[in-house]
Amino acid sequence: MPGVALELTHNYDTEKDEAFKYHPGNQEKDGFGHVAFNCRDVYAACEKLEKAGVSFKKKPDEGRMKG
Repeated sequence: MPGVALELTHNYDTEKDEAFKYHPGNQEKDGFGHVAFNCRDVYAACEKLEKAGVSFKKKPDEGRMKG
């Protein structure tokens, strides 16, 4: 999709820290649970992503937040 960007970060030097624990953010009742991006039509974007093989944990109108 043109104009779409997703920024990922790396916590430098954590690979050397034996006490560091990875937090996936998607465990039940834990973490951020989602990645958000802006688009003109969320429903059309979801349909296009699904056709491209992307699976959703929760779609725009499933849950407390609505489209």
